Amino acid sequence: MSRLKTYNMITRKISQITLAFLVALIFTIAFSSENSSLIIDSFVPAVHAAGEDEEENTSFKVQEDSTESSKYKPDETGFVDYSGDVDIYTGKPVDDNDDNTRNSYYIAIKDGSTYDAEHSMFIYTLENGTFSCSVCDGMVVTNPVLLEKEGEYNVALYRNGVKVDGIPATVTDPGSYVVITWDNESENQLMSFQIVEKETGRINQYIIPQGFTIKTVYLDGELQKNSFGSVDMTKEGYYEICYRCSATGIDYYLNVTTDHTPPDVTFEGIDSNSKAKGPVTLKGLQEGDTVYILLNSDETGKMNYQNQITKEGEYHVTVMDKAGNSISRDFIIMFYLNVKGVFFLSLIVVLIIGVLIALYISRKRLRVR
Repeated sequence: MSRLKTYNMITRKISQITLAFLVALIFTIAFSSENSSLIIDSFVPAVHAAGEDEEENTSFKVQEDSTESSKYKPDETGFVDYSGDVDIYTGKPVDDNDDNTRNSYYIAIKDGSTYDAEHSMFIYTLENGTFSCSVCDGMVVTNPVLLEKEGEYNVALYRNGVKVDGIPATVTDPGSYVVITWDNESENQLMSFQIVEKETGRINQYIIPQGFTIKTVYLDGELQKNSFGSVDMTKEGYYEICYRCSATGIDYYLNVTTDHTPPDVTFEGIDSNSKAKGPVTLKGLQEGDTVYILLNSDETGKMNYQNQITKEGEYHVTVMDKAGNSISRDFIIMFYLNVKGVFFLSLIVVLIIGVLIALYISRKRLRVR
């Protein structure tokens, strides 16, 4: 009996312990679940935040990569699929973005000059001064050109091979200009430029100045194929040329009409041996044509109102139209009697005959006496 009681007590204790353990386990699991949800809830936003940062960083990297892999970047074979303007000296693409325009006051140019952005002048630096010009070396323009000399040094300006007096502040006459400097040891060409009329025959090809790139060329309103550093202007028509300075980003324009047809002028009165026994008449002169007459290599000849050259001598005659096209002819006018000469000769003959008759009559009267 006592053993049975003892067994029941032990069984009851074990049941109580088991129940207490189960209750404790349930509370432990419940508490652990709440903490886990809190941890998960606090961890998930952190994960999202980290993910967002990673996405932002990734997008930034992609943006950087996209900037580097621009349209100018070659593929794995080294080929660049690009159809825009290129620098004629480096071969690299020229960006048309206006933001690339430099704002610096002084910018180095390929021809050795420095561009003064404030005054729009190209400055050529010499040992004892500077020479400034509103155009750079090799430019062709239709408008006046500004010049400025500062300092003490030898410099001269030539137009069409003839020296100009001093250095004028502005030059406007059409022609080819060259600036020369010299010292006791050497003479150097500093720069050159050309002024042409808006209708000209003086340009067959425009070689773009060093450090400039061609943007567009139109002939009679039709876009032409972009050439490498030069424009073929042998075809007659209206040209609109736009080219850009790679250093400054400034665009320059040359708008001219080309006329390469020489004057249709004939020289009448000259035989096959380039000799004339009378006046030489110029036929076909048009308004705007200029006639240059050189007589005996050093004199300036003249024409009369009938466009005739009458004085005897050796001639070199050039006819130039307003576009600069010309035609020349060399000939000799032999000694001849013109209308006035014939009249005076006839008068002299008549006078001589009259004198002879008078003498004859006088002698006859003397004999009669």
